[in-house]
Amino acid sequence: VVTRDLTVFGGKVDVSSDAKVAGKQTIYKDDGREESEERRNFWGQFARDMFWWGQIFAMLSLMVVVAVIYGLYPGFTQKVVLIGLDKSQIGKNLGLGLLMLIVMPIAALLLLVTGVGAMLGGVVLLAYILYIIMSFVFGAILLGGLLCKLVQKQKKFQFGWLWVIVGVIAFQLLHLIPVLGWLGAAALFLVSWGSLLQMKWQIVRKL
Repeated sequence: VVTRDLTVFGGKVDVSSDAKVAGKQTIYKDDGREESEERRNFWGQFARDMFWWGQIFAMLSLMVVVAVIYGLYPGFTQKVVLIGLDKSQIGKNLGLGLLMLIVMPIAALLLLVTGVGAMLGGVVLLAYILYIIMSFVFGAILLGGLLCKLVQKQKKFQFGWLWVIVGVIAFQLLHLIPVLGWLGAAALFLVSWGSLLQMKWQIVRKL
C-alpha cells in the first residue's frame, strides 16, 4: 500500500495488481542509459573511421616518398633490391640491420654523454633516424621486388613502377596482420637496412 504518489526514475517497474497506490503513478524512462550507449557507439565508429583514414594517409605518404626515391635513383634502388633478395645475403643483411638498430643509438648516447664527442654523437643519431626512415621505405620496395620475383619465377627479373606500387600497398596491409604480419614487416625492415649498408659499402670501395 502506497499512501502517496509513486514516482520512479529509470529502469523497469512492475506494479502488482494487488498493490494499492493512493496517489499518482509516474515512471520515467531511463534515457540516460540509451544516450550513453549511443555516445559509445558514436565514438567507437569515429575511432574506426580515423584508423582507416590514417592507414590510407600513411599508405599515400609512403607511396609519395617511394615514388620520389625510385624516380630519382632507379638504378640505386634496384641494386638495393637485388642485394636484399639475394638468398646468400639474407642472413647477413638481417644481422647487419639488427646490429645497427641496437648499436647506433647506444654509440650516439655515449658520444653525447662524453661532451667531447657530442657533435659526432649528434651526427650518428641523425644518421640513425635517417636509416630508420630509409629502411622503412625500402622495406616496402623490397616487398614489391619479392612479389615480382615470385610472380616471374624463372623469368628475367624485371622490376619497375608497377611492383613499386604493389610493394607499398602490400607492405601497408602487412602491418594489419597481427604477429606474423608485424614479424614479416620487421624482417623486411632489417633486411633493407642491411642491404643499404652493403650498397653503401660497395660505393665506398669503388672510390
